[in-house]
Amino acid sequence: MKKFFSLIALVGLFAACEPEQIMTAFEVDDAVATINVKVVDVLTGDDVTSVATITASKGTVANGVVTVTGDPAIQAQDITVTATYNGSTASMPVPVNYILAGGKAEYAVTLVVGTPVDGYEFECGQVANGQKAVITSYIGTADHNYSHAGLEKWVMNPTEFMLKGVVTYDSLVGQAVEDLEAVAGFENVVNALAEAYHQGVTQSKKAFEIKVSAYSWYTAYSQISITAYPFAVMAVKDGKSEVVGTFNVVLYGTTANYKEIAIPAGYHGHGHYVQGHGHAHGDGSYPNAGGGIVIGE
Repeated sequence: MKKFFSLIALVGLFAACEPEQIMTAFEVDDAVATINVKVVDVLTGDDVTSVATITASKGTVANGVVTVTGDPAIQAQDITVTATYNGSTASMPVPVNYILAGGKAEYAVTLVVGTPVDGYEFECGQVANGQKAVITSYIGTADHNYSHAGLEKWVMNPTEFMLKGVVTYDSLVGQAVEDLEAVAGFENVVNALAEAYHQGVTQSKKAFEIKVSAYSWYTAYSQISITAYPFAVMAVKDGKSEVVGTFNVVLYGTTANYKEIAIPAGYHGHGHYVQGHGHAHGDGSYPNAGGGIVIGE
């Protein structure tokens, strides 16, 4: 399984400044996860997403995209996506991380339908549970080592001002084939199947807006999920079958979350924390809390 560097940085965090407003409050939106689905016909290599029938065990499906909306959070779970085309059906579980209210996540999955014919009947599918790894990266200004809700890095807002700003993070989304092995004489078939599943991984910068209450500790973090599913290619002829190829289908997805808590006892905070509140100041002079960090392998 490949390992990646991940970057999450605070672009700018500043005090909300509406001079006429003494108290500022906000409501957190529902979490949203999207799964981009691609369907490939292995016989032709064509993208048949637009004409395939796509369903999902949860959420709504439109134009090849599964959308799951939280209430207000989304619990960690596998969402099974199924595609049917020309009499052939394929399914894949997509592991979705726990997403807090206000968080967002993006995943991608490619489903391969049909089987090549060359004197054999070939079957290709998942043969064991997926192995999942999660890489967590925090905002660069997170300097308080304090364990809470499984999170270890926090930033203090010891002021009476509500802060708001934008976090940028690296997003990895897609599907790749790794660790390919094929029996001599069956390379073409195994490679054709593997190529259909290998759609590549897109790395891009994403922006994520956060709002922070006065007198709080807060953290924003990205989580890259890497889940490897073992696949096998079976050749069937005259009632006998044998494994002629193996590979891992690896799904990459990225979640962005943020969370805040009252400043813990013993730290500056005066017990004034009220979630979603802070005084406006109107002068625009509160300094940015910028920075960034690179998290290694």
